[in-house]
Amino acid sequence: TLELDRRQRQMCIRDRVTREFGPEGVLKLTAKNITDVASRLKRVPQMMDQFEDALTRQTLLQAAPERGQVQTAGWVKLSLALALVGIGYVIAKLHGAG
Repeated sequence: TLELDRRQRQMCIRDRVTREFGPEGVLKLTAKNITDVASRLKRVPQMMDQFEDALTRQTLLQAAPERGQVQTAGWVKLSLALALVGIGYVIAKLHGAG
């Protein structure tokens, strides 16, 4: 009976190896790979749309100055304008007084 068990195990292993690594196994693996590729190909249009959206957002972010930069530039311009008005007022007073 030990010899019979040994032969049965060997046959079982041989069958399993043949199924997994023989033509049947190659066919199963190929079918699985084709299914995976087809599934990914179905998502390509959506992935390209997402990629284009991300690229557009990145381009817009690079083109537009940051909010803090815009506010700082506005305050600098306002400060310069007020300084020029103040200087003009002082010059006018000096010429009017003299």
